Formats: sequence, C-alpha cells, structure tokens
Amino acid sequence: MNKRSFNCPGCGKEIKMYSYSSFIICPECKTRIEVKNDIYDIDPCLSMTRTKAKKRRDCPVCRKYRSMQLNEKKTKWQCDFCKYDIPVKEIKKVVFWFCDSCDAFLNVQPGFNDDLKKYICCHCGFENDLSDDNIF
Repeated sequence: MNKRSFNCPGCGKEIKMYSYSSFIICPECKTRIEVKNDIYDIDPCLSMTRTKAKKRRDCPVCRKYRSMQLNEKKTKWQCDFCKYDIPVKEIKKVVFWFCDSCDAFLNVQPGFNDDLKKYICCHCGFENDLSDDNIF
C-alpha cells in the first residue's frame, strides 16, 4: 500500500493518503483536492503489442491505465506500479469498493471487510454504505 502526505491548500492540515485516487476531501475543512501523481504519469502500454495489451487491466489502487498484468503462471494479476495483486480466481468474484466521498479504493484499507454493512474510509472519514444496493 502506498502512503503519501501533503498539506491541504484550504486549511493547511496535513493529509495522509494510503493509495492513489483522483481526488480526496480534506477531513478538516472539506476542501476537494485533485490529486496528481507526476511520478506515475508514464503510460506503460505505449510501446506494447496488441497481444500484450490484452493481458493487462487498469489497477483499482493506483488507477494507472493497463498497469496490471497477468503473471506468467496466470495465477494472479499484479500492478507494475503499486504492486497490488489479486488472484485470477478472485477478480471476477470480488466487488471493488470505492469511497463515495474521496474515491479511495476501500478494499485495501485496514479493517475493510465485504461483509460489513458500513465502512469508514481511512482517507476522509466518510461512512460508506456497503449494501448490495450500491453495487453496479
């Protein structure tokens, strides 16, 4: 899990992020902050053949385009950037949950469990509803 911190441009409070998302909400002043990650703005697929690109998918954690690839033994998908991995057997069964407030990937946050009815995001403190009604 990647961790970064920076100060909110609205109130100056230090904000800690535990994965990459497109934006977060400051828990102190509720300022919406667009998150840009200059380190990972390289598209790994620019020089790939069409066959290789079929064996790639977007990463739910760092949100990099086609950064996950199927390993040689085809037992798991793994991200080239953040190293998040998920077994091939699980990827079609798992629901990827994202915070309704800050868009952070919830599945990798400490204490997250699919069986919970509600989960409080570690990034912004928002209470997310994990009921079946929110799966789409």
